[in-house]
Amino acid sequence: MAGNFLGQIKPSPSFSPDVLYPFNQVTPYDEDQSNFNAAYAALLARGDDTDADNPAWNTAWKMSCFARSLKGDMAMRTLAYALNANGHEPRFSNNLLSRCGGVFQIDGNGGTPAAMAEMLLQSYSGVIDILPALPRMSWPSGSIRGLKAVGNYEVDIKWKDGMLENCTITDCITDNSRDGIKIRLHKNAMPSELYQLRINGVKLFAEDQYYADRHKSVTREGENGASYTYDPLTETYTLHLPAIVSFPLVCSFNDDYNPSTCINVITEGEDSEHCDDYEYYDTLGRRLSGIPEHRIFIRKSGNQSVKICR
Repeated sequence: MAGNFLGQIKPSPSFSPDVLYPFNQVTPYDEDQSNFNAAYAALLARGDDTDADNPAWNTAWKMSCFARSLKGDMAMRTLAYALNANGHEPRFSNNLLSRCGGVFQIDGNGGTPAAMAEMLLQSYSGVIDILPALPRMSWPSGSIRGLKAVGNYEVDIKWKDGMLENCTITDCITDNSRDGIKIRLHKNAMPSELYQLRINGVKLFAEDQYYADRHKSVTREGENGASYTYDPLTETYTLHLPAIVSFPLVCSFNDDYNPSTCINVITEGEDSEHCDDYEYYDTLGRRLSGIPEHRIFIRKSGNQSVKICR
């Protein structure tokens, strides 16, 4: 009986947006876009849901789905409906029992900041994706610090007029076990061409290496073992940086920008005797008053900077 019943079930032609978030079974970076298009269509079919009595968890979830779909303005539109649901009382409240029929509901209040973070940084695939779904109309300029990325990285981002100014990636693992890092930049959030990007103050991709054809997927080699892959479908550059890259890693299109220590290239070095000309910094670029006893720090003298591990 059960077998006959199950045999009559037909596979659904539609996708649930769950495959976008919290899962990543379908992404806009997939070579075959048919599944992503179906999932995104299913997300749009759910509408804005202006009923203010519905639980707020769906707002945070749909915001995250739009962020994973690289639709930042749609994510903010979803939030706007939640804050002012067709003139009704906002879904979010300091008194969590005042919403959802007296049921304690933290998902919306806690999930919405997570969705906002998803709009600014994604890393579910192992690639640190900078400003993947920036809502330019709502957040044209701004900055954020301390976002965590998969792999135990910490990321600070600053943008202006909808364009990336700089980002700093800090490696929170200090056992030198990395085999490199991947960073994704979006063409619509880049203030200039890729060859003008500086990594720790150094241009890794020469202008004559820059690939101008925007209709083909291509991979190009750069300096010091770096490379990039361009995806014309999403208009993104995925940078592949080798394990020798130094942290904190600063990406900037600004000629005048440097970390606060003015450190560009940091090399491994041995500790030596104290010198009055030395300056000491922690790995976040903060000046230290003296020589740390047991930690990783940066010793700077003039234009030479050395990372010390004690």
